[in-house]
Amino acid sequence: FAEGPYCLDTQKAEIQQLLETRLVEGDTWYLVDSHWFTQWKKYVGFESQDIEHKGDRDFYPGPVDNSGLLKDTDSHAIKDNLVIEQHYVLLPTEGWLKLISWYGLAEGQKPVARDVVLYGSINKRYNALFLQMKNYIQYLVWH
Repeated sequence: FAEGPYCLDTQKAEIQQLLETRLVEGDTWYLVDSHWFTQWKKYVGFESQDIEHKGDRDFYPGPVDNSGLLKDTDSHAIKDNLVIEQHYVLLPTEGWLKLISWYGLAEGQKPVARDVVLYGSINKRYNALFLQMKNYIQYLVWH
């Protein structure tokens, strides 16, 4: 991908806008490891405290690496008890595709995608549903 302040500003603006996207039933959202995402934020100067690191090669995040979310790289099963913002951020499909087009995906990894479902009978909320097929355990993420 092309480097330079304009490109980094564009990345920041596009992802920032997509992070404000509302969850819609049936949409697919992607998990991105918080450690990787924090490194990316520093690299693009996402927050005011990150401006000094903007474009610094020492903060280049490399390919999207979700290994911190996985129990093991062979099964690609996600760890139990992951917490949004602490362990991962959620991005809509468009945001995920942008990050992957700019940085690629760590070798041997697959995207960690979840579908949005409507949950609750009275106070309905949209959630990204986490279903581990082996144990049939559901994890709901409020947004």
